[in-house]
Amino acid sequence: MLASAVVGATAAALSTATASGDGLAAMATSATVLHSPTQETALGMGGPETLPSGVTAEVPMNGRTMLAAASARNRVETIQATRAAKARQIALIEAARPKWLLPLPKGTFTVSSCFAPRWGTFHYGVDMAAPGGTPFYSAGDGIVVQAGPAGGYGNVIMIEHPDGTTTVYGHEEKIFVEVGEKVKAGQLIGAVGNLGQSTGYHLHFEVRTGDETGEKQDPMDWLSEHGIPLAGCGSEG
Repeated sequence: MLASAVVGATAAALSTATASGDGLAAMATSATVLHSPTQETALGMGGPETLPSGVTAEVPMNGRTMLAAASARNRVETIQATRAAKARQIALIEAARPKWLLPLPKGTFTVSSCFAPRWGTFHYGVDMAAPGGTPFYSAGDGIVVQAGPAGGYGNVIMIEHPDGTTTVYGHEEKIFVEVGEKVKAGQLIGAVGNLGQSTGYHLHFEVRTGDETGEKQDPMDWLSEHGIPLAGCGSEG
């Protein structure tokens, strides 16, 4: 709109100059300056506008307004302070978050079998009996290294943890994670089932040293070492 106004004013000046015979001098006198930004106005995308009270005039540049140096610094400092506050909040939440926990919350299951001889073989985990479909969770932060059908487990999930162990979750009817996925302690990973070599709905929980082929540990001892005592395996039941 500003460009159109200038062109129109120039054309009017030329017409007046031609009619009067005064040439370019008359044209210069007749041309009118429509607007010049002052401390009270600034040129923005929509043309000259009156600045609100207390706002410093900004410098027009290529049809846009350039923030005054002080305003730009204040804006950058505000953004940096906001980001720092968010980072501190995230750090506090992370520090308070439990790093290890039971795959099934207490009160939702009953220990039905332990790390002990059973039926002429050895049972290498702890069975947590719970209703079919009960959600269960990762015992710690880690990476999913197996998730799917697996022989006697029916279905199995295996998660490698930073402490050098792998936790194993068997017989689930639903799996909510996939191989390669990073998980956090307490993240939903599956639902209790009764698949494979199972006599009822329960979660079979194992702990292995190192990767999924590592030596099997007593989950009760491992849980206790990680600050999670669990009663129910003083003797085979």
